[in-house]
Amino acid sequence: MKPNWKDAPKWAQWLAQDANGLWWWYENEPYQTDDNSWWSDGDHKPAERQYTYHEPDWRETLEQRPEVQP
Repeated sequence: MKPNWKDAPKWAQWLAQDANGLWWWYENEPYQTDDNSWWSDGDHKPAERQYTYHEPDWRETLEQRPEVQP
């Protein structure tokens, strides 16, 4: 199951899943690496739980934090 943005750290602006099924929060937009994962120069950490549900293609999982409606 994909992590919920309500559980994201305040600094997190991006969410993506690696090929191994682990979801990560990212401060800066990450890019794909040669080893089937994402990388970012800013803060990043695994989502609180170890999510192992695989999306159809991990390369398609990158998403930016939704804008908060007032």
